[in-house]
Amino acid sequence: MSLKYRFLFIVVLLALHASSQKKVAVLTVPGKSEYANINLKGNTVLPSGRYVTPAGKTITITHDPFGMAVSPDGAKTV
Repeated sequence: MSLKYRFLFIVVLLALHASSQKKVAVLTVPGKSEYANINLKGNTVLPSGRYVTPAGKTITITHDPFGMAVSPDGAKTV
């Protein structure tokens, strides 16, 4: 009889422990399920899954910009 009570006590303890675990929120990037693409009139999805929206006027110079330079006053990026 004592073995049954021990088993029941262990089951109750395990059930209480499982219900008392905290839920953890996991932060993910917003575009994790989207392919990287360039959208000149909206959100561009980077390969990392982040969104980028142009803050000013956009001029397309090539399909693969390998380098960027910011002007000394920070007004223009080339």
